[in-house]
Amino acid sequence: MKAPKTFYLLFGLLLFISCGKEDDHVPNQYSTEEYAIIQEYLNLPEEALNYRRNEENPYGATADFHIVQQSLALNYNHSATLGRVLFYDESISNAGISCASCHQPAYGFGDAQALSNGFNGIEGRRNTPALINLRFRYGNLLGWDGRYREFEDQYQSCLEDAGRMNTLFSNFLANASKRAYYPILFEKAFGSDDLSRGRVSSALTDFLYSNYPYSTAFDPARVANNRNMLSDYAEFSAAQNAGKAIYVAKCASCHGQYVYEPTFNLGNNGLDLVSEDPGAAIWSGNDFDEGRFRIPTLRNLAFTAPYMHDGRFPDLESVLTHYAEGIEAHPNLHALLVDSETGLPKFIELTEQERGDLLAFLETLNQESIVEDERYAPVFK
Repeated sequence: MKAPKTFYLLFGLLLFISCGKEDDHVPNQYSTEEYAIIQEYLNLPEEALNYRRNEENPYGATADFHIVQQSLALNYNHSATLGRVLFYDESISNAGISCASCHQPAYGFGDAQALSNGFNGIEGRRNTPALINLRFRYGNLLGWDGRYREFEDQYQSCLEDAGRMNTLFSNFLANASKRAYYPILFEKAFGSDDLSRGRVSSALTDFLYSNYPYSTAFDPARVANNRNMLSDYAEFSAAQNAGKAIYVAKCASCHGQYVYEPTFNLGNNGLDLVSEDPGAAIWSGNDFDEGRFRIPTLRNLAFTAPYMHDGRFPDLESVLTHYAEGIEAHPNLHALLVDSETGLPKFIELTEQERGDLLAFLETLNQESIVEDERYAPVFK
């Protein structure tokens, strides 16, 4: 007799959750000797902070279907803590630059410059993307042009790029092995003090995947209304409800119904008639990808200006103006921005009232507390 499909679904779910469960014999606390070394360099509490799902963190980073990559760690909280230290450590790159040099918490894990600066102050070609909501990534595409399928590849590229951190991964590991705190942190996270590319990537992934705004004004209101985006929310103002309706009608087809991750991986939104930056075509070699970039999350927009891959728009008003009157008829313009009858750009025109309402709704997607959260704060003394 064949087993019912429900059995296999339940079995697979239980197996998935059990594989992601941390080993309970690895304590969250440091020993007295370990903590004496930790305290010398790092502002860490005696017990690892919580990065996982519990009553205080109901949308935590484990045991749900949004996890894209299984952690290699024996202790998830220690792994995320290690990732946090790696994220802020300037001493282990040859350039004296860390991930946080560009991806700053105060700016939603981006920065306030149109184009980021890297090694020796070299100006980059693109804006620093905000490292939030990575765990909801769609289609495993990372980076502005979507060239990376795994976070490990993206991190190594940033590390070794001469214009960014300018450090070979082998040198990075050698530098880290000389720091007294890393053997302790790796031992706590993985059960041994071996340093490897895979472990570094896993720890950084565990840290960054836990970083997403889940306590916004929008999320609990949506849950309280049975996740119905079409009804008015009692928790919202009239402007916020009107803005939500505008979002559903005019924005959600690209940026996602529930504003976690966009509906599509890449798109050309008509920034230029001829693309100076080739976008995804730089790695695909396809003319169709010319000027196509990853569609970003709309979470925490209040902190991540300026906007677009090149930071050309200083504020959200400028972004709305682009869609109202500035879309260029690029050959690869996304179909949703093309008038099906004329073949010309289809502008998204809003009245001043509608603009204000839409901006009011977008405000509900911000979570200031995550910018100030101790778990993501600078860690070095």
